[in-house]
Amino acid sequence: MWLKLIHHEYGKDVFKTLLISRSNQSLKMEALLAMQLMGDDGIKIMKEAFPKCDSWTRSQLVGIFAFLKKDCVVSELVQAVDDKKITTEKRLLALNALSNCSSKHESMIIKMLNSKDPSVRSRIARIIGKRRFEKGRSKLKAMLLEEKDLGVLYSVIEALNDLGENLSVEEVMNLRDGYSPDKKSILRKLKKIAKKYGGKVYALISAIIAIFVSLGYSLASISSLLNIVIKNPSQTRVSASNEEGDNEDL
Repeated sequence: MWLKLIHHEYGKDVFKTLLISRSNQSLKMEALLAMQLMGDDGIKIMKEAFPKCDSWTRSQLVGIFAFLKKDCVVSELVQAVDDKKITTEKRLLALNALSNCSSKHESMIIKMLNSKDPSVRSRIARIIGKRRFEKGRSKLKAMLLEEKDLGVLYSVIEALNDLGENLSVEEVMNLRDGYSPDKKSILRKLKKIAKKYGGKVYALISAIIAIFVSLGYSLASISSLLNIVIKNPSQTRVSASNEEGDNEDL
């Protein structure tokens, strides 16, 4: 049945009608597999049906679009990233697939830095940096002063470094908040933690600090808490056995 539909003109309408209907999901899945044998005609049908489909079908289409790695489906992938009705797995596939888009979609990608989802902002910043999307430079620089999520801020700094801006975390923190003895103390203690416990513990502590900052903890109190980590002998023994390789590198 599917082979006949693939090779006949009327099959295009049948496939499109099936996708936007509330038909059995197994039947739709068979149709989706068959449509991929239609080449560009199949992609065109799926694109036309995408905005009219139910959330399950849209999720399946996003998975296909992400796998195709074609510029013609970039618009659908962008829509999918922030569509909460699409499954998280497929939204992640869409986000990662955007790293393959050509520079002609640069402006569309840059606009995604306005997403409310920090994981999206972080990933898009990295894409802009790796792909050398120059038009994103001014937006990334603005985010240095505006971004509240520390994880996203790190991604922005990395992206700007990829674009030729030589920035360090310390410089950005000073740019945002000016000179602060407590801030300098935190950065100094983080370096000690990296050297003493290894990269994994350092990353974990950095994430915890970001949470504390977002909750309103003062830099002075955070600096005091870091003293506990640095002076904890039991943690030192655990780190020494589990992350010996990291310490040797440092």
